[in-house]
Amino acid sequence: MALIDPKDRPLYTLILVVLSLTTLILVFHLRGFVFEIWRVIATVISPVISAIVIGYVLRPIIVWMVSRGLPRTVAILVVYLFLLLIIAIFLTHLVPMLFAQVTSLVFALPRYGQILDQVIERVMHMVSFLPKGFRHAIDQGFLRFEGAFLTSFYDAIAGAKSGFAFLINAFVVPFITYYLLKEDRFFLNVITVLLPKRYRAKLVPVMEASDQTIGKYVRGQLLVMVIIGFATIIGLTTIGMPYALVFGLLVGLFNVIPYVGPILGATPALVMAIGIAPTMIVKVLIVNVIVQQLESNLLSPLIMGKTMRLHPLTILLSVMVGGQVAGVPGLLFAVPIVAVIKVWYEHFLKSA
Repeated sequence: MALIDPKDRPLYTLILVVLSLTTLILVFHLRGFVFEIWRVIATVISPVISAIVIGYVLRPIIVWMVSRGLPRTVAILVVYLFLLLIIAIFLTHLVPMLFAQVTSLVFALPRYGQILDQVIERVMHMVSFLPKGFRHAIDQGFLRFEGAFLTSFYDAIAGAKSGFAFLINAFVVPFITYYLLKEDRFFLNVITVLLPKRYRAKLVPVMEASDQTIGKYVRGQLLVMVIIGFATIIGLTTIGMPYALVFGLLVGLFNVIPYVGPILGATPALVMAIGIAPTMIVKVLIVNVIVQQLESNLLSPLIMGKTMRLHPLTILLSVMVGGQVAGVPGLLFAVPIVAVIKVWYEHFLKSA
């Protein structure tokens, strides 16, 4: 039985579009209130979100081990032991190096700030032929950018030092992840029971399709992020860029944000290169261009494939709206949310 009468399909599509646009407009105008609510909710459910992401990453491994005859509980414990080994290696080798670079960078920031001021003064001298209004606008733009960059960096360092929440998550997240992996279809079964019987046959497949879409997106993005991060670290180390580990990790982390992420990730290293030498600016720029070409022409098509099946303009608009509505979480979750909405929309159109 079709959920929608074929005669009403155009009307249904129009109503859906109008409701979606109305919701986006309302959320945009109430974004301050929405952001505050989201901040509180995110603080509470962040361990659950982290566990869900980890669960999506580990699920294929668990399923493969179970298909080979290993009990699910044993498979989960084996994967956990392997993860503990990786974490131990990471803590032993990378964390001390990263901590040393971050500490050195924090102490070096004032010196680089002074060099950046001198560069700005030289630029202002070079554009002295421009009208006074233009020069003032350029000067104010430089000052705002410098202040925002330094403030954001110090805030990030301060946030990284508040390890209390991190320690709580480090203990809570593995337990939540364990139960999510142990009861693989728990949430789907609960939702199925709550659904009216006449809709179950129609809605369960689309929920499974949505789950698969999110899983592929999460696993693909994390793999691309890791490869891009390490490629950038290797590239920056090769050209002799200081703090290559810090800047490479930033590039990898920001790469999860489509289109604007690579620009945001490359900005700190480029700003720091200004205080080193003009040749270093060119080298850093070349490294980032090569890495992004690797990502856009090889990694994303190979790993992500056509998982999202979204038009580039749709992705860009999703990121812009998500960032306006919910800040950083909106940037991260906009694309998978829109992809799931598309899965549901296509399902209902086929059912019509």
